[in-house]
Amino acid sequence: MSSNADRTTRVGATNAPVRARSTPPVTTTARSSGTVPTLGHFARLERFNLSQGFAELAEGLTDRIAPIMARQPGFRSLTLLSDETSGEYIFLTYWDDLAQVNAFERSADEWRIRDIVSEHLTAVPQIEVYQVHNVPQEVEERSVGE
Repeated sequence: MSSNADRTTRVGATNAPVRARSTPPVTTTARSSGTVPTLGHFARLERFNLSQGFAELAEGLTDRIAPIMARQPGFRSLTLLSDETSGEYIFLTYWDDLAQVNAFERSADEWRIRDIVSEHLTAVPQIEVYQVHNVPQEVEERSVGE
């Protein structure tokens, strides 16, 4: 897991900006030492709970918020993760950079999404933002072959 400088957790309705790493991300491929390069994009996870067995509702919510997310500057993709037995769901979004995540979180569209989802929640959502790291192919191959 990354350090606290790489990850910030926010709970509920806070819209405080996420702290960035003190050093800029590396955008080159992995060095021969096998280190994992840091890419210049971010993942935002929004964990929320619905009543048990409401996967169709979660899919419907995803369909409703997808067009709103698609018009956000820097937005790359939206994925719904689910654990139907516990009722826990995650909206996983990818963004070009941290400034765009922060801008979205202060936008009227974020409040529109919150209004769409909030009436169905059984607990306060938890929001986390992570810097994305990719594992180079040669490191993956060495790990499998060892």
